[in-house]
Amino acid sequence: MVKGVFRSLVFCMLTFIWFFIAQNAGFAAAKDLKPFLTASISNNQPFVGQEVLLTYTLCFRDTAPKISEEVPPSLKGVWVKEAKPERYIKSTPVTIKGEQLRSAVIKQFKVVPLQSGPITIAGYSMNCSLPSDPASNSGTDIPDVRFQITAPGVAITARPLPGNAPKGFSGAVGTFSLELTADRQSLKAREPLTMKIILSGKGNLLTLTMPDLHLPESFRRNQSLFTDALKNEPGISSGSVISTIQVWPQSAGDYQVPPAYMDIFNPETGKFHSIASKPLAIHVSPGALTTSESNSVISGTGKKQEETPFLLKPLTIAACAIILVMISFVSFSIWNKNRRSFPGRKQADIQKKIERGQSAESMKKAIFALIEKTGIGAPGAMTRNELKKELQKTGLPDNILKELPEVLDALDRIIYSTAGDKKQVIPETVVGKIDLLLNTLNKAALSS
Repeated sequence: MVKGVFRSLVFCMLTFIWFFIAQNAGFAAAKDLKPFLTASISNNQPFVGQEVLLTYTLCFRDTAPKISEEVPPSLKGVWVKEAKPERYIKSTPVTIKGEQLRSAVIKQFKVVPLQSGPITIAGYSMNCSLPSDPASNSGTDIPDVRFQITAPGVAITARPLPGNAPKGFSGAVGTFSLELTADRQSLKAREPLTMKIILSGKGNLLTLTMPDLHLPESFRRNQSLFTDALKNEPGISSGSVISTIQVWPQSAGDYQVPPAYMDIFNPETGKFHSIASKPLAIHVSPGALTTSESNSVISGTGKKQEETPFLLKPLTIAACAIILVMISFVSFSIWNKNRRSFPGRKQADIQKKIERGQSAESMKKAIFALIEKTGIGAPGAMTRNELKKELQKTGLPDNILKELPEVLDALDRIIYSTAGDKKQVIPETVVGKIDLLLNTLNKAALSS
């Protein structure tokens, strides 16, 4: 009886000791569990050019470690861009191998394989620190426990695109649609028109090449401006990429802008297929622009150039007298030269002819009308240099090519004078040049 009781007591004591040791061992093991990293990828067998998402997750027990330094992974054979991180990193409960832990996504990369075959992404690590155990603190300041953790490598096998890519394929892998828009579909000649090609969908929006826009020959354009409107959400890139083109139709008429077109590869079906926008109808009505306005439109500013006012500085009486004498001498020389250039005709007669209803603006239109008769279309929409090059092809004399810009500038100064008097008398120094230009252009128009 006594022996049985003794055996029972011994058994209970051994059981209690074993349970105590096991509990302390488990506590010690849990206490020694350091934070660690996991790595995952959304698709480990993507096609070449297909965007996938690489995610690094930090797992920890109770207190999140402080991250002091990160080492990026080795990214060979892929295009990569770090996804925009969340403002606040949230942790969620997770069970790993029976342990209750917390996890937080700390880094994500958008990855696009650039070559087929196996690719390994490895080497991502970080330096961390945790506060020391308060139980071991004997009243003195103990520094934080510092350590380094490294994420496991991720292996992917990039598959080549099947067969031969079609001619219109420019690297777009995903599901997309195309749209062609314009800020208006009716305008006057030489007015600016904003057109956009919008590619929307989900896929490698950040690495593909946008299609070009084929415009009628009479449409001038600037270089395309590329922007994106991607959704701010985790995962594969989705949203839109926009190509904006500024154009200026030069001639009146009804035009059909052909659809924007491109070939894409759909990884869900594993096949190439074509997408296209709808065509766009543009109606251009005649528009009369002066040379100064045309120059500003071609440069893309859409603003008239303003004349810079000439400011006279205070001068002494003697200096003013000298300047007046010099101006009188130069004016007389120019007038005398012009008078000799037109034998048998008096300058006053020419001036009277122009004054009888011939304003600076009408004279400018007459010059452009004769230029058009030589075979040059829309001279008012050309810059001075462009107009000179076109006139050189007609065989006009060098003195005419030199004087034409001077005459046009003189007429523009009258048309855009700050006084607003567009019917003011044309200076005598310009009258002779205008008459010579009109006669020469008229002969060139008759011979063309």
